[in-house]
Amino acid sequence: MHSLLVLSGPDTTTLKPHTPNTPDPIRISPTTLISLHLKTFTGQPPAPPTSPIFTIPPHQSDLFSLQLTFTPSHDINGDDLVLANTFDRPIRDSLPYFFPAAWAGLRIIDPGVDGDPYADRPFIYGPCLSSINYMRICSPDESSSSSSSSSPEIITEDFRLASDPDLEIPPENAKQRMKYFLDADRRRKFTFRKGVTYKMDFANGFIEFDGFTVTVPRLGWKVSVLRYWDGQPFRYELVDRRTKEGFGVEEEEEEEKEKEERKDQKGVEAGKWDTEEAKGVSDDVD
Repeated sequence: MHSLLVLSGPDTTTLKPHTPNTPDPIRISPTTLISLHLKTFTGQPPAPPTSPIFTIPPHQSDLFSLQLTFTPSHDINGDDLVLANTFDRPIRDSLPYFFPAAWAGLRIIDPGVDGDPYADRPFIYGPCLSSINYMRICSPDESSSSSSSSSPEIITEDFRLASDPDLEIPPENAKQRMKYFLDADRRRKFTFRKGVTYKMDFANGFIEFDGFTVTVPRLGWKVSVLRYWDGQPFRYELVDRRTKEGFGVEEEEEEEKEKEERKDQKGVEAGKWDTEEAKGVSDDVD
């Protein structure tokens, strides 16, 4: 049994335990509040085992939902604000043999995704405008509201308050907004305005953190990450990719006790895992 530890903070050096599956977001930096919902959770800190958000459209088929409330302290170009996965050490020697297919599948689902998973400090990012599933530009009244709730917020798409006069998208259609902003020139014309609050919801049904499994996009293979994982934390960072200014971090990692137990087992079972997985892939292909 493996146990997940959830942390968050303004940067990777000041992370604190973060309780998922609670209705109210927590402030992790001067600009950012965050709320994490996991469909299955048995880790630390102690938290509800699931969230009611997964019973409500559009999240019934999702496994996690990462919600961000972001109010920039200065203007940020729309091409620069990204949600990134970052790593402290190389992962190229730990990547499974099918990673090229998984990477290609991910970029079919989200063509805006970019990065270098083979670098010494690997990174993968998606521009918020084209990768975030749902985004709402808030009115001043909504931005200043701080009331608590007994149920999680459902962030709906709403670009009616966008100040960019040339924006050519329906204001309440998330898929068309994501497609529209795959064009980098269009992203560059958009500005995340100082003092304006943007609510964002990044969610999918491919990553199951509590069980450390990933379903390979487009191929449907469900893979245990523990077979390949070197123990590094898996993190999301909201960051300006041009200036490298960070606005908040959400991190999931294995508890220390679990890390040591997995290290002891990994070498013994590696051959068995690869053989079983290869057979599964072969069966799928046949």
